[in-house]
Amino acid sequence: MGLAGVEPALARPPRVRRRPVILAAIADAAGGAESVFEIDFARLCRGAGLPEPSRRVSRVDRDGRRRYRDVRFDRWGRPCRDRR
Repeated sequence: MGLAGVEPALARPPRVRRRPVILAAIADAAGGAESVFEIDFARLCRGAGLPEPSRRVSRVDRDGRRRYRDVRFDRWGRPCRDRR
């Protein structure tokens, strides 16, 4: 349904508890967040004035295997590094 379909549904009832929380969660999910940690990270970025990162970015590693990064800052062309 997405955010566009939920906003009218939330406007119909006279009072929906936690409306701002519901709308924020839907907007985060529509933006690609798949976990609470990704949502928290995006909020921290916004609070620090950083650009919104791309989420779930795929790439091919040296061995030809597809890998996924949780976030990537396209402006700088660098993903957040794995700590392994």
